[in-house]
Amino acid sequence: MYIKGFDKDLRCRGMQFEVGKEYSTGVADADISLCTNTVFHFCDSLRKVHTHYSVIPKEDNRFCEIEVLGALVSDDTKCGSNRIRIVREILGDELNIMRGLTNENAGIFNSGATAATGTAEISTAATGTAEISTAAIGTAVNTTAVVSIRSQTKFIYLTSLRTGPFKTGL
Repeated sequence: MYIKGFDKDLRCRGMQFEVGKEYSTGVADADISLCTNTVFHFCDSLRKVHTHYSVIPKEDNRFCEIEVLGALVSDDTKCGSNRIRIVREILGDELNIMRGLTNENAGIFNSGATAATGTAEISTAATGTAEISTAAIGTAVNTTAVVSIRSQTKFIYLTSLRTGPFKTGL
């Protein structure tokens, strides 16, 4: 699925768009390139669109699925075509799922699989194992965490989360 971002009025770079309509830059397929006005820009994921149009709900940006009708150019962050059709607006639960705002997740693109809640037990001062139980869509997931422990304090800092055994270096 290709997704194009718009402002709250379904405008992009000053151009007004409408769902169901086709648009062309009028440029020949052989003459198009990214980061120019020879193409309409879009992305292959909402996460990538977010770098151009914020997906944070309070920003009121809108997002639509588009169909590529002309030549396609792309790099690792965005795509472009000289001819597109706005298929439909992505709304409601579908948009929130794409944003990662489901299952009581508080952050954009948060899957809930690595929630930072749980308990940790360190077995020794030099090496240890931390087990953190998280809830991922109603399923308990056990994982291990890399932690750093400050001497003479009770602070444990979670520096990364990964699966598998680990050792702390104190």
